Amino acid sequence: GQISPPRIRRNVDWTEVKYETGRAGERKLKPGLASSVHGAVLELDAAVGGTSVQLGYLRTSASHAVAALRCVPPCECAPGEIAVNTNLSTSTTAYSEPHAFRMPRRARGTCRFRIRLTTQGERFKLVGMQVLNGASTLSR
Repeated sequence: GQISPPRIRRNVDWTEVKYETGRAGERKLKPGLASSVHGAVLELDAAVGGTSVQLGYLRTSASHAVAALRCVPPCECAPGEIAVNTNLSTSTTAYSEPHAFRMPRRARGTCRFRIRLTTQGERFKLVGMQVLNGASTLSR
């Protein structure tokens, strides 16, 4: 698959972040998009064809943020959810499980995905999107 900064088509209450502060107070370059606002929405364009998508996010014990993942019609996929909390003491970048999608044959363009924060006051940081090619397991 390809890994690249996601093409943002819509942004409501997400902020571009370039740096994070480490445990010892050091400043680290860790770009991404972050929000802690309930209902914050990001719409991302796959920009290339594929059969599934994985979202890269900051997995951390400091947050219990949860985001809902949906396809924007006419693209089709089952609803998904990403929870960032972990018991590990170190924050890491994690990728969601592959999320199958498909574009109906008569539709044009590439798939768009909507990420909507379902928690309030808990930080979710998106760091990337990977579009994969392969057998789709999307079911109706």
